[in-house]
Amino acid sequence: MLLCLQDHASGAVLVEEAGGVITDGRGLPLDFGLGRTLGENFGVVAAGSDIHAKVIAAVKQAKEEEAASSTPVEASTH
Repeated sequence: MLLCLQDHASGAVLVEEAGGVITDGRGLPLDFGLGRTLGENFGVVAAGSDIHAKVIAAVKQAKEEEAASSTPVEASTH
């Protein structure tokens, strides 16, 4: 299911009004000016204000681990 701008915007208002924080996966504010599908944002993270930073740190760590595991290992020539 593809969510559109109005889906994200209304969700963002609900999260923020409830005291939560909503950002992209890098911890940056969502950019609603990027088109109707928010395709240039890096995911969406919505969490309580008390744990949002921890969620972003976990996302960053997971992305780093994923990048490290997908890096080709050079074959030994010995």
